[in-house]
Amino acid sequence: RDQVEAMQGLAPEQRQQAIRAMVEGLDARLKENPQDRAGWLRLANAWRVLGENAKAADAYARADALGALDTRTLTDWAEAHVRQIAPGAAPSPAAVAVLERLEKAEPRNALALFYLGAASFAAGDKQAALRRWQTLLALLPADAPIRGLLEERLKAAE
Repeated sequence: RDQVEAMQGLAPEQRQQAIRAMVEGLDARLKENPQDRAGWLRLANAWRVLGENAKAADAYARADALGALDTRTLTDWAEAHVRQIAPGAAPSPAAVAVLERLEKAEPRNALALFYLGAASFAAGDKQAALRRWQTLLALLPADAPIRGLLEERLKAAE
């Protein structure tokens, strides 16, 4: 509580530096105590909030190695991976592995359907891409901004 109150009095740039220092301190402590699953999850979330998606993905992986993640946390882990993908590029093998676990846990997960469709298409498996993207299209509201892009991708896969 004292730290929070002290940080409220800081200028935004100073506050950001203080937050980053705390996150880096947690990172250092976890390297000394790598069996702290809850700590890895806190660190993953902190890195994600700071926009450090590669570091967040690594922290999620370390937490997952200590105990399987629930669907919500798998979604956060998958988001950390997909935020690292260059526009138009296929997901990395590590991202695909997390997305496949997410799809298995939640077969109608839009994030998993979209990016696994992209991975399938990039791998030449147009049928899998079509199946995933058609499922996703059926889930989307008529005014969803992504519909146009998805329809273009479906045409390319047909």
